[in-house]
Amino acid sequence: MSKALHQLKKHIDVSNPKTWVVIAAGVAGIVILVETRRRKRRATLLTREGLGAFVERFELLPFPQPPPPASRLLLSGFKFAVTDIFDVKGYVTGFGSTSWKRTHEEATKTAVAVTALLKNGATCVGKTVLDELSFGITGENMDFGSPTNPVLPSHIPGGSSSGSAVAVASQLVDFAIGTDTIGGVRVPASFCGILGYRPSHGTVSTIGVLPSSQSLDTVGWFARDPSILHRVGHILLQINPVEPRRVRNLMIADDLFQLSKVPKQKTVHVVNKVAENLSGFIPTVADPPLKLNSKKAVFSEFHDRAFTLLSIASMSGCCQVTVPLGKHEDFPISVSFIAFHGADKFLLDTVLDMYPSLQEQASITSNSLPLPDTNGDMDASELLKEKGNAAFKGRQWNKAVNYYTEAIKLNETNATYYCNRAAAYLELGCFQQAAEDCSKAILLDKKNVKAYLRRGTARESLLCYKEAAQDFKHALVLEPQNKVANLAEKRLRKLMS
Repeated sequence: MSKALHQLKKHIDVSNPKTWVVIAAGVAGIVILVETRRRKRRATLLTREGLGAFVERFELLPFPQPPPPASRLLLSGFKFAVTDIFDVKGYVTGFGSTSWKRTHEEATKTAVAVTALLKNGATCVGKTVLDELSFGITGENMDFGSPTNPVLPSHIPGGSSSGSAVAVASQLVDFAIGTDTIGGVRVPASFCGILGYRPSHGTVSTIGVLPSSQSLDTVGWFARDPSILHRVGHILLQINPVEPRRVRNLMIADDLFQLSKVPKQKTVHVVNKVAENLSGFIPTVADPPLKLNSKKAVFSEFHDRAFTLLSIASMSGCCQVTVPLGKHEDFPISVSFIAFHGADKFLLDTVLDMYPSLQEQASITSNSLPLPDTNGDMDASELLKEKGNAAFKGRQWNKAVNYYTEAIKLNETNATYYCNRAAAYLELGCFQQAAEDCSKAILLDKKNVKAYLRRGTARESLLCYKEAAQDFKHALVLEPQNKVANLAEKRLRKLMS
């Protein structure tokens, strides 16, 4: 016995029962402290590895390839993840809850949807995080840690199938499957900037999937590449792989875009550019992703606005696809296409057909001149004026003239339209047209300083120095401190002296 224990025996009455109660309490406290630290370390590890997307990693190899001359399986070489709501033989389905996982047995069979993907050549690499009991659209989870949104790390990834979306967006897998009851696939797809598909209700087997609300539950999937989204859809929906059918007609729910905080120019404008004969579609969600750990008061309005849009497909049983369209003010944005129940092949074919053009137009819109955040509140003539302003800033003078001309056709009583077109004419060297536009602007607005300045510049270029000097003097009457008018008036005075 060590000296420490000898000393301890001298000071402790081991025959006293209270002594053992104190010792037991101390040991229990140490055990609890050690276990708490272990769980924290585990949670940290999960967060660091794969952005916290996975609950657990494993590998389920695909079924063997058929012998030649048969073609390779449709999903050969692709890796996928499954939300921890799907049964996988030999693993406990956690349902986003450590309590649930601790009190349930390992699955004896693998979910039908997972088996179908394995049969077609894909490799499953693990289970991913979801909202606890699949109840929520934020993607946050207290037990397993919230997956990190790779597009916007300080904001929520969206849920319920948050881990699957993050795994795809961070390129850890080629595609992933999750469930969409009230937006569980569509919301995280939108917030993580990837494709997300909710099929028609009842078209993909939910055998081996823990139910949230059987009348609304669907098995959905995520992908970065539309061709992979298309392939997975053909497997899960059991569609024959025939030539994709081109889109014939789409309808836009224009009123729903009034709910979105993203400018219509970055959504409606982009799709209309791809298919000029379209008349509408819907935003996926109304708001950008909330910041992590936002105050609870914020969530009520966020949910109400989100469910206004998400409930359309959920309640009708229709199929819906979320398509990313770049960013607005650093937030990922998307639009959704909805088709009637059973039109899944049509919708998948449409996305495959339109996706490259949509991304091209989204890129052009993002990289080109900024358009105002009108959200549909601006009339057509004002929108044309703003497009003209954007073209002017980009030194596209002829295009600016065309936009201003169209605006004038719609509203001939707006002095600003004439004045702005005059500025573009000046850049093109069309001084007579510029002077005429300024004269019209002044007739409509006697205090339009810019019109006097621009007409003065045009007249000076036409060698009409006296008339030009008068214009600059008028500008100085309206704005005595105007430096441009002051310098021009002095310059013309010297020329005429």
